[in-house]
Amino acid sequence: MKKIAAVVSLIALTAILVCALMVFQGRMAFGRYASCLTVATLVWFLSSPFWLITPKGPASGLRRKKDDAADYHPQ
Repeated sequence: MKKIAAVVSLIALTAILVCALMVFQGRMAFGRYASCLTVATLVWFLSSPFWLITPKGPASGLRRKKDDAADYHPQ
């Protein structure tokens, strides 16, 4: 499930970038770009939590491990 959600969310992110480049180059109308951007953004925000958030929390790998040296405060 995580791999499928990751692929879907990365495809949505790629669609956002590709549509923006197409509007910049004049290959896509702004109205169509707004529709594509809305759909791709919704897909991104609905699928990304399934592979980004872990049971311990979204930043579980970034937390500093507590050890004796971190709690030591000389007086």
